[in-house]
Amino acid sequence: MRGLCVAINDEDHIKYATLWIISCILLHAFAIGHETGINISTDVFYHKGIQIREKEAQMYAEWHNEREENAQRVEGEREEGRDIELLEGKIKREELKKSLFEFLYSQ
Repeated sequence: MRGLCVAINDEDHIKYATLWIISCILLHAFAIGHETGINISTDVFYHKGIQIREKEAQMYAEWHNEREENAQRVEGEREEGRDIELLEGKIKREELKKSLFEFLYSQ
């Protein structure tokens, strides 16, 4: 509880302080329960925490994979755009070269 250093001025500060206090109460109850020798293999609180952690890890992995796929797609689109611009530049160069030779040979 000593780490809670927030001036409660609005609803968000109240929510933050409430969550902090609830977390402290739960952690205290967890610590007291484990000091008295609760069997961790049957502890519902512990197993729920493990499930939440695994779910968050899975969500992070999915988010990371989606982000990587998106980055690869964007890079592919950029490469295609560069290729098109390069081809357009080559075509324009050939047109200018042709116009120049036509001009030179017409004189």
